[in-house]
Amino acid sequence: MNNKEKRVFKRKKVLIPAMIYQGFEDVNVGRYFSATIFDISSGGICMAFPLEKSSKNELIKSESMYEIIFQLNKHKTIYRIMCKAVYIKINNYVVRVGGCFIESKDFKYEQLNMQLSQRN
Repeated sequence: MNNKEKRVFKRKKVLIPAMIYQGFEDVNVGRYFSATIFDISSGGICMAFPLEKSSKNELIKSESMYEIIFQLNKHKTIYRIMCKAVYIKINNYVVRVGGCFIESKDFKYEQLNMQLSQRN
């Protein structure tokens, strides 16, 4: 079996608190909730949050869109990046979501790459 890495960007193991904003069809409606980022690259993230009975169910759907808000340690930049869920795993009351970053005019891959390379 071939275990060759298929990701375009190398992931870094981290523990970073984050906020998720999930909008709804009505542009005036949405909600924030907390999550923890477990790994990150300049192309995406893997995060986890507790599974609750009545909320967060839209994010658990494949290809759902959400905004992740976080700050890397020792850096003043607060990132607000749109993501698309591409991997979802639910077990033991925890949801793990792998998301790819969606390009926007405000998101600078180079800045994130530089800050990731400076992390210990």
